[in-house]
Amino acid sequence: FKTFTFNFASDLDFVIAQLANLYNANNPDLTAFKNRGGKVLMYHGWSDPVVPPRGSVEYHKTVRQTLGTQQALSTLRLFMAPGMEHCIGGTGPFLFDAVTALERWVEQGIAPDRIVATQINLNTGAFIRNRPLCRYPMVARYNGTGDVTQAASFTCEESD
Repeated sequence: FKTFTFNFASDLDFVIAQLANLYNANNPDLTAFKNRGGKVLMYHGWSDPVVPPRGSVEYHKTVRQTLGTQQALSTLRLFMAPGMEHCIGGTGPFLFDAVTALERWVEQGIAPDRIVATQINLNTGAFIRNRPLCRYPMVARYNGTGDVTQAASFTCEESD
């Protein structure tokens, strides 16, 4: 198809069908990737208005069903960020270092179960709070003592 002759009414479905296998990243069988030592660290904001967060949760579930939970955990970790919108902003912490967590996992074999995320005021840069993002399906729960603005006051626990 050429740019100037592309017809959305008649050509779009054909192009999408042709490119789906190339661009879709939804195959739950990560066996070959895992066997080469591959690691996937996914994150998604629960308040993402652009990409529905349940899609990431469902993909994670399907990978666990396909590989088995222990095999899936050895290659895939999902972190859901409460209040985070599409990559940044929202009512929850959204700044965190996923790259270092992934490097430690790949290079040192230390799989992340918790990543500390910080929330700031986007207008002023002022600190609001930080919280742990927990390996899904775990969630952060307040310990009952300590500063509620600090991640150290929270523990990752199984969700109800």
